[in-house]
Amino acid sequence: MSAKNKIINAFKGRSFVVYDNEDRPIDKEIEDFIYKINKCKGIITTNSCAGHSKEEKGSKENYNPYLAFLVNDMGWRIFWTLILPEISAAIPVIIWVIHEGNSNSIMLRGEDYSDKDKFWVAVKKSFINHFINQ
Repeated sequence: MSAKNKIINAFKGRSFVVYDNEDRPIDKEIEDFIYKINKCKGIITTNSCAGHSKEEKGSKENYNPYLAFLVNDMGWRIFWTLILPEISAAIPVIIWVIHEGNSNSIMLRGEDYSDKDKFWVAVKKSFINHFINQ
């Protein structure tokens, strides 16, 4: 099965569920965006991180910002032909299509923690333009 079909099939029948507990709350900096995007047809987020400094998390490394999501067939086309070119023209990003057991998603990640604000500006603008304002 192709990566596209795995993502589209994983999207079918899914609904947005918030696992907002003390250990893994939705980051406040992106919370409004996450709720907005999950109201759209054609996309559902699976994981996200606003980006955190190593000092903030008490770790050895910074946490780069990312957005992981599933899409339907139309969302697949929108992401690869419209959104990804816009975002990657604005800021360097890393992209994965993940298939690990029952876990499937497209992950868009900022290349560097220091660019986290630029990453979210580009992501929010493009996703809102193509999913919310369509």
